[in-house]
Amino acid sequence: MSEFFCSDLARQSGIFLGGTARHYETYFLIECPPPWTSYDLDSRQIPENLRALGDRFYRRSQPITRRILLIYNPAYFQPDRRRVIIYHKPQGFANRYERYEFFVSDLAEVAPAIERFLKTHSLELENSNSQGQDLLICTHGQNDRCCARYGKPLYYKALKMSDRCDLANLRIWQTSHIGGHHLAPTAIDFPQGRYYGHLDLNRLQTILTRSGSILDLYSVYRGWGLLPNTVQVLEKELLKQWGWDGLNYAVQFRSLKAGDRVELDVRDSRGAIVTYQADITLDSEQHFTLPGSCCQTYQVESQPWKIENLIKTISQSNRL
Repeated sequence: MSEFFCSDLARQSGIFLGGTARHYETYFLIECPPPWTSYDLDSRQIPENLRALGDRFYRRSQPITRRILLIYNPAYFQPDRRRVIIYHKPQGFANRYERYEFFVSDLAEVAPAIERFLKTHSLELENSNSQGQDLLICTHGQNDRCCARYGKPLYYKALKMSDRCDLANLRIWQTSHIGGHHLAPTAIDFPQGRYYGHLDLNRLQTILTRSGSILDLYSVYRGWGLLPNTVQVLEKELLKQWGWDGLNYAVQFRSLKAGDRVELDVRDSRGAIVTYQADITLDSEQHFTLPGSCCQTYQVESQPWKIENLIKTISQSNRL
């Protein structure tokens, strides 16, 4: 068992990554140096009020729409204050999360600030959603050893690559667990909120510089966190048609009443609006079970998705 790594088995199986991104309305990223316990909010530095807030967010009796993550990069860390970054999903057409960023002198101040934000969706701070990029790479080895084995080397290589490619507006963070041990190394690219798995440095550089073939992104792309899982599958397939410019498109979605049919409105970089409808179902002919973790006994079911009956409709306003 000491040589068992769930990510290796998943990679060898050819697991389908599409539709595996987490779909949250709001992320709260809190600067906190490791070590982190397996459940990050049980870590020694986390105050009780923040732990209690996390317990409220993750109650099993309700859908989870908010996520707290611990982040760290020693190059950005200031011992006398802690950075908090909020990414919040806007209403209507969107191509990224809104970003709010502020500092506290003590982590005990974080929970009250989050509570104020949840009441008003404002912190009376400048909204910096259009500035810069935050790349989160999971290195949370206490949660699963694949995240340390594969996430940490990618994190350190990414830091060097960022300097080499002069990606001045990019910040790279270690993060606590973002979901999908068996897909390590995993990452989230904010402010867009796109998830990646089985990532390597060459594909990461291609994604960050938006160069080379879009298929290099496609092979490691889990999905766009702004969208629910079935719509992620459709958007991932459409990216092959759109190319890199498709990463700038704004979207809004609807789940239609008729079974698994979804609808995705897309506004491209010229302002043209196109609507896609499709049936998104699991392929029952392809199915296998894999260990979901190196350290726990649960299994993950792997089935690729099928996209059927795809219809593209151009908005009437675009025909005028």
